[in-house]
Amino acid sequence: MVPDLVNKYLKMWLWIVISIETITKVHGYSNGRFPESCDSMSPVHTNRNGILYEPQSTDPPFEITYDPAPHGQPITVYLKSKQSNKFTGFMLEARKTEDVVGPAVGKFIVLDSRETRLLSCHSSPDNAVSQKFSSEKRLLAINWTSPQEENLDYTFRATFLQNLETFWEAVDLDVKARNVTKLQEPGTVLMIADSVLVAVKTELPLLITLLINGPRLHHLNKVKILSCVLCAAVEIPALVLFSFADPINVLFIALVCVAIAFNFMELFIVCLRIEPSHELKEISELIIKACSVIHCIFTTAIIFLGVLEFDNCGKEREDSWPVKVMMAYTVWTLLFVIWVYVSSIHRKTILGGSKIGSSKNRKERKKKKLSAAGLIVIAVQVIFGVGNLCFAFAVSFGIFWC
Repeated sequence: MVPDLVNKYLKMWLWIVISIETITKVHGYSNGRFPESCDSMSPVHTNRNGILYEPQSTDPPFEITYDPAPHGQPITVYLKSKQSNKFTGFMLEARKTEDVVGPAVGKFIVLDSRETRLLSCHSSPDNAVSQKFSSEKRLLAINWTSPQEENLDYTFRATFLQNLETFWEAVDLDVKARNVTKLQEPGTVLMIADSVLVAVKTELPLLITLLINGPRLHHLNKVKILSCVLCAAVEIPALVLFSFADPINVLFIALVCVAIAFNFMELFIVCLRIEPSHELKEISELIIKACSVIHCIFTTAIIFLGVLEFDNCGKEREDSWPVKVMMAYTVWTLLFVIWVYVSSIHRKTILGGSKIGSSKNRKERKKKKLSAAGLIVIAVQVIFGVGNLCFAFAVSFGIFWC
């Protein structure tokens, strides 16, 4: 009876040991903690007979991509599916391309703590990352910062697991060292200057008309032409900077091209010098206003994108003061556009209902003081002008200071 009892307890302990071993292996797969795989990056999964599962030799249905960044700033690395396949587990490291079998380098920063977990290989903190749970995934983003050495090529190496026995090893992406040319920042600041010029050229015609009581047409046209030329002188260098930046952002280039197109359209119509008595005068003035408003909107959009692109003033987007300032600037610009529209509709009322250009009317208006409506318009124009300058300075300071 004693041998039977010993045999019974021996079997029981054997099953306990096997169960613990099985749970450990499954747990290691599900929560991504497998530091023993730091070098090989293999999940070390076995079947019931203890035989290791072999990695797949087919083309992996998953890939690594990244968003480049200047040296010292985090690179955003993406793990994603090429097709409809989903991965449940992964391990990601960065290694020097010249020593791709060597130790992991750099440091990862988790962007989604619900799905990813940092690992420490060879006593170096956060130099590897894996899944937190075995949920199905199609896309994951992780930030990575390079070590202090410059001008080195790096290789991102990943292992993707589709399930317990199906996985792909050594999915690599080479990152060539390059000096990222940060030309977008000065290009964005030039567009900030352009936004101020657009606001000024939109305000000037009515403001000058009120202050000097109906200037001659060719003088007013000269002011408009000069304003358009100054805008072009700012926008063209900004376009060149965006075009030669590394990396190139096509959206910036497209928006600047649209702004330049509307500026030259306005310049072309102004150069036609349509007389006040001409039947197309009102239509031309309306087109000029519309071009200025659209120009203003696109310029503001470029600046907003620039602030979002180069903002480093807060860990979270909502904590960044340049973003808050830019949001207020956008609202201010919207109010300015509404004001331009309202002042255009009530222009004749503001000017006292007289026709600009008549010498008799000019002499009569010189003797009259500005009406209450005229004073209000001048005050509003000045407020918008000062506000645009303050916002422009604040946003420019935020782009370069942070």
